[in-house]
Amino acid sequence: HYTKFLTVPLCKLLKQLEEYIKDDRLKEARRTLDFIDAHYDTIYCITQEVYLDLLKTYYYFKDNQTSMGIKTYEQRVLIYTQGCEMSPDLKYIYSYVSGLYYFNLKEYPLSLKYFLFARKEAKVISWVAESFLGLAIVCHKLGYKYRGIDFARKAFELFQEANSRIGTFKAILILGTLHWEIGEIKTARAQLDKALRLCNTDLCEPWKGMIYYYLGLIYFSEEDFGESLDYFYKSLKIDNRISPVIRTYYYILDIHLRQGDLRRVRQILNKVSSHIQSEEDKYILKVIKARLNFVLGNNKLYEKDMIEALNYFNKYGTWQEAESLASELAEYFAKQKRYKAACLTLSKSLESTKKMRTKEFECSELIEQYFI
Repeated sequence: HYTKFLTVPLCKLLKQLEEYIKDDRLKEARRTLDFIDAHYDTIYCITQEVYLDLLKTYYYFKDNQTSMGIKTYEQRVLIYTQGCEMSPDLKYIYSYVSGLYYFNLKEYPLSLKYFLFARKEAKVISWVAESFLGLAIVCHKLGYKYRGIDFARKAFELFQEANSRIGTFKAILILGTLHWEIGEIKTARAQLDKALRLCNTDLCEPWKGMIYYYLGLIYFSEEDFGESLDYFYKSLKIDNRISPVIRTYYYILDIHLRQGDLRRVRQILNKVSSHIQSEEDKYILKVIKARLNFVLGNNKLYEKDMIEALNYFNKYGTWQEAESLASELAEYFAKQKRYKAACLTLSKSLESTKKMRTKEFECSELIEQYFI
C-alpha cells in the first residue's frame, strides 16, 4: 500500500541523482542508483517510485543505453501516467524525460511538444536552459536550423547565468553544428574551437569526440580530406559513448572511396561491424557497401543496396538522408538512360522532401502557438 509521506533520506538521494545525471556525472549517478536499489527494495511513496523510474530513464538516455531507456519508460513510466494525474513536483522531469523518449523514437514533433511542456514547468534557470537545449537539438534533427540557433543561444545565455560549465559547453557545441549546417563555416569553426577550449574537465572530455567529428565534417565539406580524416580518426580515439561512431566511419570510408583506396575500405568495413548498435547503423554502412560495388562494377548489388537503404530511410523518418540517396540513385539511372526508374526514384525524393517540410511546419506551428 502506498502512503503520501516522503522518506526524507530517499528524497535527498533522488534530488542528488537528478543533479548528477543533468551534469553528466554518470559514474556518481550509477553509484547512487546502485545504492538506492540495494537499500530501498520497497518504496512506500508512489511519487518517489515514479521519480526514480523517470531518473532511471533519464540516466539510460544520457548513458546512450537507448533501448534500456525506452524499455524503462514504456514498462514503468507509461503504466503510471495512463489515466493518472502527474504529481506537480514531477511535471518538469516527466515532460523533459518524455521529450528524450520521443526524440529517441524519432517522433520529433512529440519530442518538441514535451520539451515545450518542460520549458513551461521549469522552476529554476538550469531546467529552463536544459529545455531550450532540448528544443535546439530537436530543431537540428528536423532541419529547422534557424529556430534551433535561437533556442541554442537562449540555452547558452541561461547556462552561463546558472554557472553551468557543461551546459554552456553543450550549447556552444550545438551552435557550432547548426552554423555549419546553414553554411556559416567561419562561425561554426569559431564555435567548435571555443567548445574545444572549454573541454578541459573530466565531464567535458568525452565530448571531445563530438567536436572532432564536426570539425571533420567542416573540412569534409571544404574537400580538405586530409584534415577531415585527421579529425575523424581523433574522434574515434575518444570515449565513443557520445560521438556518432558509425557516421564517423561512414565519412572515413567515403573519403577512402573517393581516393580509390579500395583495400583500406574493405579493411575498415570488416572491422566496423562490431560497432553496429542499431538498424540505422546497418543501413548507413549499406550505402558505403553499395558505392564500393559501384566502383567495382557490380551494378546490380549497387542498385539492390541503395534501394534497400532508400526504403529504410524513407520509412523511418530520416528524410534528409532519403532525399540525398534518392537524388544519387536517380542520377545513376538517368546516366544509364533508364528514365522511368530515375523518375520513380525522384518521386521518392520529392516525397521525402514533402515529409520533411510537413514535419517542419508542424513543429513551427507548435512553437508559435506556445509562445503566443
